Amino acid sequence: MDFKSVQQWIDAMAVRVVRQGQRNYFVEKDVAASINEPSLRPGQYQLRSDNFARLPVGGETLDCLTAGGLQKLYALTEGKLDIDGGMPLTTLNSADIANVQADHIAQDVPPRGFDSPIQEALIPYLSCLIGPNNAVLVTPELAKILLGGNLKNRPKSNRNFKRLCSQLRAGKWKVNGAAISFSRNWFLLDGQHRLFAIVETGIPALCIIGFGFDPAVFATLDQGAKRTNADNLSIAGFASTRLLAGAIGVYQAVKNGVIVNNTARAIEPEECVRLAQETPLLQAAVKKARDYHRRGARFVSDALIGGLMARGMEIDKRTTTRFFDYLLNDNCKGIRPTSIQKLRTQLLRDYMDKSRSTNASFTAAVIIKVWNAYRQGQSLRSLKYTPETVIDGVSSGEPYPIMA
Repeated sequence: MDFKSVQQWIDAMAVRVVRQGQRNYFVEKDVAASINEPSLRPGQYQLRSDNFARLPVGGETLDCLTAGGLQKLYALTEGKLDIDGGMPLTTLNSADIANVQADHIAQDVPPRGFDSPIQEALIPYLSCLIGPNNAVLVTPELAKILLGGNLKNRPKSNRNFKRLCSQLRAGKWKVNGAAISFSRNWFLLDGQHRLFAIVETGIPALCIIGFGFDPAVFATLDQGAKRTNADNLSIAGFASTRLLAGAIGVYQAVKNGVIVNNTARAIEPEECVRLAQETPLLQAAVKKARDYHRRGARFVSDALIGGLMARGMEIDKRTTTRFFDYLLNDNCKGIRPTSIQKLRTQLLRDYMDKSRSTNASFTAAVIIKVWNAYRQGQSLRSLKYTPETVIDGVSSGEPYPIMA
């Protein structure tokens, strides 16, 4: 039988074709059955391992032949194997086989992370879904043009703007599915911070761009609950994630030698998860902090205890363990050193006196000062910390203490 097209040949072979990106793959077991083989494998008919690929097809993972593998198989078997009585004699070339009719090719199948009912429901719509392959490389020049539609958007948020600039400079920019969105009249609805960051840094970045939205949707943007670092840690498989996230922020601030305040404790999601994975002492410190809190030591926040303990244990594990036991344990072993007893008394008094307000940066500073003195075998006469200020070029107060 003489086949006039590639599609006639594939239809006769009853071979399923799967498109992955811009490439076509042919299900191996269908190809093998059509040429009366139990299966095909690397080494057979001079096929190599790179002529095969494992792809999700119809809810299961199947071995498939690449277009190049099918071309090689056709060239090597032409006239030697039968398909229902005769291998088709055609003048098809490699370009013909690679360019199979699109309407006979199955859509991509989502990865196996989907629950099967969802997977089955989405298959007819996959061609409409936005994926990372649809991202546009936005250059600084293009970003400036896109910002020309930024007529009614809110002012730049300095904190978010700086965060995005840092991600670009550190090479940590990722396409996450959030689109730079325009109305049908080309007003910029969402994405100005990303565009401003690209302009500021001069670094191109991949972005998904959406167009044609009703201008009324602007009021609905950014209304969802933001995923917290605790959420990200939970997804990564950690326990006690609220406490762990807080402790990581304190740990990072103390390690960097900066004031333990909300700004210093704010940490990027990826960095937070990385520190949790790469700093085993954080897990041990958080467990200790949780235990102390459960036994009544609530005059210091558990996150502050966990972060300070983790950093201290990196420097001197034995001394740090003893120090915090003296400070937080009602029934500690031995006699508390004088400085630690003074610190404990002051923290308890501040905790009980609701008319007094203390902040985490001050509490962390005095704990660090007493820890340093205890580690050096010294005693502090008074527990004071006067934050450093600079007025008209004149500095007063003291630098923020560093654990050392």
